[in-house]
Amino acid sequence: MGLTVITNHQPRHLLRFDELTKKEKENFDYDTSESEFVRYKGQVYDVFQEFQRVPYSNENRWFKSGYWDGILNDTFFSGVLIKFCDDYDSVILGRYFE
Repeated sequence: MGLTVITNHQPRHLLRFDELTKKEKENFDYDTSESEFVRYKGQVYDVFQEFQRVPYSNENRWFKSGYWDGILNDTFFSGVLIKFCDDYDSVILGRYFE
């Protein structure tokens, strides 16, 4: 079985900390002055702290297309993918599983 990616390719605008709800802010107990956030599937993610950059390489079977910029693993076989849009003010997210 191969890698399955589910996305609607919908750009989502990045948010500053002060744009989050009070409840959402409670999940972040570190300096967020340089962070940007995105809401996806009922969850708020810190784009620069939670996602790991995944560089393009021929050996990386999951990212051979070079489309996705980063990954956040939920389990060894699943997680969230991120792609920065050309304006860097928004991102595209997707879920993957194997």
